[in-house]
Amino acid sequence: MSSDNKLRVLVLGANGMLGHVVFRLFATSSLYDVFGSMRSATGLRLLPDRMHDRVYTAVDVESSNDITRLFASVRPNVVINCVGLIKQ
Repeated sequence: MSSDNKLRVLVLGANGMLGHVVFRLFATSSLYDVFGSMRSATGLRLLPDRMHDRVYTAVDVESSNDITRLFASVRPNVVINCVGLIKQ
């Protein structure tokens, strides 16, 4: 399947407890062209080096400008929001 036929998936919060697992899961399938976002590049340590070029860092999901730029760049068919706070 060519990348033109793949469903483009964007995982917001690809460095969180849920987000990095969701990102990895979609990345293992040939059906999806997966991208992720992270607030900080330090989260890249959770992912294999081969996945780093699929992740946009320095994205603040509370900034409409950041989100607009991200969506314009990735042009996703599906967005999975894994951003959130959990009580420790």
